[in-house]
Amino acid sequence: MLQSTPGGSLIASTTHFDAVLMPFRVGMVAMLQLDRIGRVPCLVTHGRTAALLVLPATGRYAAVHDGVEVRTGPEGWIALPPSNGAIWDTQPWVESTNTPHPLMHGEDVGREVTAAYRMAIGTSETEGALR
Repeated sequence: MLQSTPGGSLIASTTHFDAVLMPFRVGMVAMLQLDRIGRVPCLVTHGRTAALLVLPATGRYAAVHDGVEVRTGPEGWIALPPSNGAIWDTQPWVESTNTPHPLMHGEDVGREVTAAYRMAIGTSETEGALR
């Protein structure tokens, strides 16, 4: 369907998850640590933004910096692959079984996002995102 509709997008309402959006580099640093705990579904868009999916109504706990945006509830949305250059960094399902990965609490994700921002301070690519 998307192939026959140039510019079309797949949009998902954030009713069954919260989407925590942040600068790409911060998200990837956080993902390295989070992968040690468990799988966090993660979308990336054009190498600029990372969106980590967490349990519904818990994303606010991951909003630890001005550079973090949380989309939640029926008014929230996120573009799904292959829309708008979005690709999965970490798929929300176990590839061989299509069983969904359990979502993490936003507080657990927020701890690693905080640490990722601390590590990013001083790097020229993320300084703008840190202000």
